[in-house]
Amino acid sequence: MFNKLFTKYRRGKYYIYTKASSIFSYILSKDELLRALSSNNLDELINTISKKPLGSYIYEKYTIKGSISLKDIILYANEYTRASIASLINIVNDKVKKLITLYERSYDIINIVISHFNIANKGRASFIVDQGLLFLYNVDSSAIKTLDQLYNEVSTHNIFPQAVYIKTKIDPLELAYRLTSLNKIPYRMDSRIKRTIGLANDYIWLRLSLVFGEQVLKYTPELYTFTLEELKRIASTGLKELPNILNFGYYSIFNNVLKDLFPLSNKLDIIHIAHLLHLVNTSSDLLYPLDKAPVLRALIYLHTENTLLKQVAVSVATSLYIDRLRNIIEKWWI
Repeated sequence: MFNKLFTKYRRGKYYIYTKASSIFSYILSKDELLRALSSNNLDELINTISKKPLGSYIYEKYTIKGSISLKDIILYANEYTRASIASLINIVNDKVKKLITLYERSYDIINIVISHFNIANKGRASFIVDQGLLFLYNVDSSAIKTLDQLYNEVSTHNIFPQAVYIKTKIDPLELAYRLTSLNKIPYRMDSRIKRTIGLANDYIWLRLSLVFGEQVLKYTPELYTFTLEELKRIASTGLKELPNILNFGYYSIFNNVLKDLFPLSNKLDIIHIAHLLHLVNTSSDLLYPLDKAPVLRALIYLHTENTLLKQVAVSVATSLYIDRLRNIIEKWWI
């Protein structure tokens, strides 16, 4: 399936709309995630969610194996999400595929840049977000130990032209600048879609600024939803001060989600949860045009469902932060 992720378009736009819209009725709801969060153990959690497709998929694996672990749930949740997105991609036309690529490559850029930096500093590749085309193609970052291996994966899956890389000589932030230049948002695009893709694009620089600090400004990135001055403030202050900087317009939602997440953790892993819940709460108007907007919205919801379920599983397995996570789900999930 994944070697042919992008296949020939054979369906009408109304079929696509129905397929994309149906996703919203079978993802795990707020109430179902809250019941799962109240489970006494992972076995009970799997039984609780077994009536929805994601839960059913994990439950089937569980019954075959006869046991379930946190690692299993993460693995099976990722498998299901990849398969669900692949089935959606396989019915859309070339224009929608380009939109999906534009959206997903934002997360590839984060993973590629961080992996490049790690490998260049004698470390290993690290895909810090479970999104992007590398995620959809199920590329295993733990097996990547050299830059040649990293860019072979990028080239094999045709994510970016191989010519943009200068191997070990390139600065990671110059690499980020080059990659985002290749992933520009078209000027003429539905404003709602452009807003959503813009938030994903700017998340690249938001995330990298929290890793590299003020160095992120060396190459003057093109931003869509906040300014270079705001990026400079983010880079100079860090995660804890982020709600005091991004508290306007679309980011007022992000700001409130992030504040609610701080009791859960003060580490960078919460930033992706905040980003996804932000997109969920700003994408409610992605219903038309029929052949693009609902598909993008469906991708966002599938990725968010995956992330929230894995976070619920972690809390149940460790008995940590259950009340705090309950507050997040109650306020920000559908």
